[in-house]
Amino acid sequence: MPFDWRVLIAVGLIFNLAGYFLIPEILGVSRQKLFHFAGVAALEVPFMDLRGVAAWCDAAASGIDPALTQTTIALPDGTRQPNFLMNYSPAVVWFHWVGLHPASVWMWAFGLIALQTLAILGLCGRASCRHAIIWTFLVCSPASLLVMERANMDILVFALFVLALFLRRYPVAALAPILLSAGLKFYPAAALAALWSRGGMRQRLVAVGGVMFFLFLLFLLKSQLTGIGASLSGQYQSAFGSNVVADLLKNHGACSESVAGFLSKALQIFALGLGVLSCGTGFFLSKKWPAEVTERANYSLWLAAPMFLILFILSNQMDYKWIFLLFLVPAVFQFLDGKFPLWSVTSKIWLLAVCTYSYWTFFSGEESLRNAILKQGVMWLVFVTSSLLCGALLGRVPGSPKKGEVS
Repeated sequence: MPFDWRVLIAVGLIFNLAGYFLIPEILGVSRQKLFHFAGVAALEVPFMDLRGVAAWCDAAASGIDPALTQTTIALPDGTRQPNFLMNYSPAVVWFHWVGLHPASVWMWAFGLIALQTLAILGLCGRASCRHAIIWTFLVCSPASLLVMERANMDILVFALFVLALFLRRYPVAALAPILLSAGLKFYPAAALAALWSRGGMRQRLVAVGGVMFFLFLLFLLKSQLTGIGASLSGQYQSAFGSNVVADLLKNHGACSESVAGFLSKALQIFALGLGVLSCGTGFFLSKKWPAEVTERANYSLWLAAPMFLILFILSNQMDYKWIFLLFLVPAVFQFLDGKFPLWSVTSKIWLLAVCTYSYWTFFSGEESLRNAILKQGVMWLVFVTSSLLCGALLGRVPGSPKKGEVS
């Protein structure tokens, strides 16, 4: 049996995390400055996203609705900082009953970091040396480490997606982690496309059932959707999305608010059209040059690709959501080694763009309008190539394994 080079990924990630969290304690240097030196957009206090959720949990336990009443975050030095209104599903406050509160944030944060590390290793699968080096480069990038530094709940979504990947041959079982993640943050419901992609009446009935359940959930929470959907409106630092350029221009004084509003809508419409065109192009080209990937890689891609494309079109997304592009990597590796140069070249462009974006803040800050717009251009390239690859896999026969694969 060939050596499993995932050990390289684990060692690389653990050494990175240990360095960022232990070196400041040993040498007495600023943890935030060390993270910034590495390109990670760290805040002054670690795990701020989780601290915000803990504040919501405490408020809900006291009978206060954190979606309507602004809470405050208790910082380690005893001061308090204004928190956002709750922009997650109300289900998030249930974490109070399993021990999430301000005093337990550190324990929860390191638990989430460990969970993310295990989930990444599960997603990678058995890796060759070449692939392990690329995986290590990706998962140790500033964009990847940002989600751990913030201890964001996207880590739970990521881990639930990996669980769904392991359960893919059991549609009802795979549906459970997808719906759990959708109940936490809504947008992961797009992962139901993975169930549909496997083909077969049972898989697709389960997928349709999942869609119906999710729509019912949205109906129950319809009064809160506007506030949740607008939670990142205007976010332009450490973010990507079709309309981030409009916010960049407005915040750098390059255009008025009214012009930025028009440009934002225009960019969203353009992204929708470009995504459909790219996906359709990939589908028609796949008739002549079929896309060959394993059933596992195909399922992994459909867990996250639709979600990424939808989020890119709809609104500004924080850089840490870049981690979901890792679910496309197994398919990209197989495209790279495939027999059709068209998909190999497309995958090389995708991988280069993803790597460039994930390390952008290591080489360039976002203070320069030019550099910030160039960064968005890189993610537009990821969006187009991702759409092409999705279209190529739409032409794949559902449930058919790649030659030589054990299904």
